[in-house]
Amino acid sequence: MLAGYSPFELPEKGANTREQLAKRILKSRPTAWGRTDVPHELAIVLGAALNKDPLKRSATMLEFGRALQDVQRTLRQPITPIEFDTNAAARGEIDFSNTSTGSTPRSQVAVTSTRKGRASTSPSTTAASNLPATKTARTYVRTVATARASGWLVFAIVALAGLATLFALAILGVF
Repeated sequence: MLAGYSPFELPEKGANTREQLAKRILKSRPTAWGRTDVPHELAIVLGAALNKDPLKRSATMLEFGRALQDVQRTLRQPITPIEFDTNAAARGEIDFSNTSTGSTPRSQVAVTSTRKGRASTSPSTTAASNLPATKTARTYVRTVATARASGWLVFAIVALAGLATLFALAILGVF
């Protein structure tokens, strides 16, 4: 965001295919920002976040957010509050090494809709469950895990965009 392109892009045309970017992300250092107005403290925090060694990066997003707040404090800028789901810690850590399809407990919530749905492959049941189906009322089953994942993805994108905007404004001296 600071440079107007991703940290692993190169300015040369045709040098940023998906494969080339993936290779640079795994093996190369981030490209220089080319900006002299970026505070040294912010450059250190962002550089650490892009470090190849996970032990040299922040252990959590909360830790990263606090490091960014420390930069704001050092620069005597207003501190951006960190907002997060307080129940997230109660769910425990995710085991990313577990790749079995049934590893994540999923709840099913039946939702009744009066809109007409697509024709089912079976005239007596919906495609998602063994619930009876009619032309005017169908029951769709949506997993809670899918709904939560979508919500977290939107939250993460909005939060990152907000942080980037705030830091860009701080760097430009708007506040």
